[in-house]
Amino acid sequence: SEAKAESLARELEEEGDEAVPPIELLIEDQEGAEALITEEATVTQPSPLPRSVIESPGVASLYSTPGGLVNSSVKRRRRLRRVSAPLLDAAVTRQHYGAMGELKDQVSNITAQLVESIAQQRCAQEERDSACVRLADVQMQLAEERERMEELKAEVNTKARESMISSGRAAVAEGMLRELAEDRQREKLSLLAEIASLRSTLLENEATAAQSAASARVGIQEAKEKIRVLETRLGMQDNSLAAM
Repeated sequence: SEAKAESLARELEEEGDEAVPPIELLIEDQEGAEALITEEATVTQPSPLPRSVIESPGVASLYSTPGGLVNSSVKRRRRLRRVSAPLLDAAVTRQHYGAMGELKDQVSNITAQLVESIAQQRCAQEERDSACVRLADVQMQLAEERERMEELKAEVNTKARESMISSGRAAVAEGMLRELAEDRQREKLSLLAEIASLRSTLLENEATAAQSAASARVGIQEAKEKIRVLETRLGMQDNSLAAM
């Protein structure tokens, strides 16, 4: 239906106001053609009515008056035009209101799509901000752990130097140092894995936000184009109604 409407709009733009002639001109042209046919029929063709019917007062006056059949046909068509003009106006008005309702529904759908796209973009932005906050917290925790590791290393070195006094306690101190270093190394690897996961989540959120922004821009552009086409159609319908 949209393709048909767009093709009709293009045809109306190419042909201009001459594409839709006024109703009055169509009726007058039809009246002139029918009057000419009726007049030729009354002049050239003999009457099929019996003589007794022709000689009756009403029919005799109609046949005796020049152009009687033509005038009667013209009056009948004028009455028909007076009766049909409001019906044509009502039909055109209903069509116009139907088109207006359809255009309003399309604008409402486009607006709902834009609102949904904006909401998705906001959600993606909030998730990205939350991921950034979590990443900052993890980085702070990692810095604190590094400071603690340095302090522990200093303590271990001090204890190692003290343990060197006694050869018997040197092996024990070395084992404790290795265990402590392994524990800290495991904690460090765990923190690094968590940081990598948060960075991956942040990248995914940024990609989602970029896609949402691109789709929102495309939706806004399509909405503007549709609104422009709909406004053009409304203008052409108003011009057609004004011409009628």
